[in-house]
Amino acid sequence: MKEIQEKIVRFEELDLQMEKERKKLEQMKNMLFVDKLTLSIHKTCAQKTEGMEKNIQTD
Repeated sequence: MKEIQEKIVRFEELDLQMEKERKKLEQMKNMLFVDKLTLSIHKTCAQKTEGMEKNIQTD
């Protein structure tokens, strides 16, 4: 009986560890999304600025 209880405790510990890792991965996934979005916004702004500079130079 004691052996079964120890296995249950071990399983619960592993389950908690997996849940922590899942949450950490989810957080990292969200951070990656924000980074990609920020990069995309900066890239778009840079392209617009570059286009405006070309228009000014040709005027």
